[in-house]
Amino acid sequence: MTDYIHFLLFCIVFKISNLKSCNFAPMKLAAPLFLLLCFLTLNVGAQLKPLDLPRYSDSLGRLLQGTASDSVKSRASFLLAETWAGIDTAKHGTYLRQGIQLAGKNGYLLTAAKYYAGIGQMMTGRLDEAEASFQQAANGMQKFGAKEARSFRARALYSYGVVQQLKDNQKEFTELLTNQVIPLAQQSGDSVFLGKCYFALGMVFKNTQQYAKAEQYGLRAVELFERHKAAPEQLLAGYHALAEAYLLQQKSSAARTVLDKALSILRPYPHSEYFLDYYAADAMYYTSLNQYAQSLSSIDKGILLAQQLHEVRKELRLQGQKLNVYFNQKNFPKAREVMNYMLSQPAWAAYATNRMITFMAMAEAYAGEGNMKMAFEWQKRYSSTSDSFYQGRLQNDIAAMEVKYQSREKQQKIAVLEAQQQQNILKAKSARLLNVLLSAGTIFLLITTVLLIIYYRNKRKLSRQQEINYQQQLRELQQEQQLRFAQAMLEGEERERLRVARDLHDGLGGMLAGIKINLSQQGPSKDGNLDGVIQRLDQSLSELRRIARNMMPESLLKLGLSMALKDLCESLITPETAIDFQVYGVDPGMDPAIQANIYRIVQEVLSNAVRHAGAGHIMVQCSQDGHIFLITVEDDGKGFDPTQLDKAEGIGMINIRNRVDYLNGKLDISSSPGQGTVVNIELFLPQA
Repeated sequence: MTDYIHFLLFCIVFKISNLKSCNFAPMKLAAPLFLLLCFLTLNVGAQLKPLDLPRYSDSLGRLLQGTASDSVKSRASFLLAETWAGIDTAKHGTYLRQGIQLAGKNGYLLTAAKYYAGIGQMMTGRLDEAEASFQQAANGMQKFGAKEARSFRARALYSYGVVQQLKDNQKEFTELLTNQVIPLAQQSGDSVFLGKCYFALGMVFKNTQQYAKAEQYGLRAVELFERHKAAPEQLLAGYHALAEAYLLQQKSSAARTVLDKALSILRPYPHSEYFLDYYAADAMYYTSLNQYAQSLSSIDKGILLAQQLHEVRKELRLQGQKLNVYFNQKNFPKAREVMNYMLSQPAWAAYATNRMITFMAMAEAYAGEGNMKMAFEWQKRYSSTSDSFYQGRLQNDIAAMEVKYQSREKQQKIAVLEAQQQQNILKAKSARLLNVLLSAGTIFLLITTVLLIIYYRNKRKLSRQQEINYQQQLRELQQEQQLRFAQAMLEGEERERLRVARDLHDGLGGMLAGIKINLSQQGPSKDGNLDGVIQRLDQSLSELRRIARNMMPESLLKLGLSMALKDLCESLITPETAIDFQVYGVDPGMDPAIQANIYRIVQEVLSNAVRHAGAGHIMVQCSQDGHIFLITVEDDGKGFDPTQLDKAEGIGMINIRNRVDYLNGKLDISSSPGQGTVVNIELFLPQA
């Protein structure tokens, strides 16, 4: 891009000199020198340093030393790498590697690392490497759907476009901005970056001398920067670019307003390099008003600061502005001093086009003073440099033409060979197409056959499965009917037990008690037979009460399940058999029918242990947890073989199983000969 600008300036000067031949017109140099000022302004690809670099760098450094997550620290490292890219390549590399290490296996951050690597490559002139890195970052971000990823992709494409601009492909950069970067920035909601895109587009229009459009996009950029509180350095770049667009259209008052805004930001930083852009724009403002003293004052401040900061290129820009002022003042001796100084600077004199511009300007200056001899000498130096420059260019052009000629002949031979090859390719394609069609037909028939086989197999499987489901539903209905039948039987049994118990207790029991009282009132018999009868009546009453209590315990009806089970256990204790009863958390408000079923289950299990196990100790434990009721009966009796249980099940075990099934429970019996027996029952009570 720099060589293109130099060549453009040379063409402008050369045109002026040819128009006047040797009739020097000093003021004619004002136009090219003014253009020199315009073209040396901000480059959209320049990496903007933070206005307060130490503070910005320290804040990110503290974040790296803190307790933040690795992903946050990785982002901070990448930002530091971007900050130091154009200042210290060693620091850039260190922070870039640190960011990649902290990223670990985070695909998003590793893709972002490509972008930050590209920034460093671009700032050190490795444009091909930077181009590849930005492409990788932009393509990699497509697989991430978040807004942040779209914003990052827009930045990568923007930087790729800057590389194209640096390669003198201004058209591709403009197309990228308008067709891809700006729409992505709008979609991501990144308003500050969108402002940067408008700023870049404005610079493109300014460089092509479309100043009205440059002003339009500059205004849009500044409006976004101000509204969304962009970084101060971004605001400064926008203000300076907008001021130049105003000045190029002779809108001095509008330019002054924008420059004053820039100055208000810069005042706390008197030694900032951003003051160099301000001084250049400020001098341009005063030059446009022909206020040359104020213009020179700003230029001298800028030159002094540029020398202190070792910003050679920006100093030369300011020297060019000073030269322009001196030519406008017709102060040719001062103009020559400036040009001698510029020729002494390698950054300027190293380019032949720069020397030619300066030689022509020297000739114009001497001619303006009336010293035609020296003007002619500088004209000869210009011509000599120009001749050697164009001679070298001519030789290069001739060599290029020869290469093109040889290439054309080769191209013709290649074209003949390509035509023959194309015919062979067409024949091969026709043969391949025929083979493909035949193969496709065969594959289609094969696939159709396989699909039909699979269809009929699946249909057969479906029929079998439907039959299995039907049988399963039938079994479930039968089980449900059996369960209902058992439930009805159990409920009827309990009602009958209750009725019989009451009849025995209230009817027969009352009658026997009355007989006993009547006999007792007769007085003792002489032979003692009456006492024996009364004693047998007492035994009959006790047995009657025991039977009635077994059929429907009175304590179950009056005191609840826990007390009824306790009474049951105590009633079965004998000198040979100890029974330990434990109860936990039993709900006293449980449904009476459920309490009766649980009582019968424990009664049957305990009865089996007492009558058949020959146990010396029995432990009974009952507990309730919500709708789950647990029963454990463990004895140290003689045990049995559980595999024989199904063959020898009596009425008691059948009753236990029916009641457990009625309460949707589980029955587990663990026993072996000589090792005792453990019965575990888990019941699922209906929820209220």
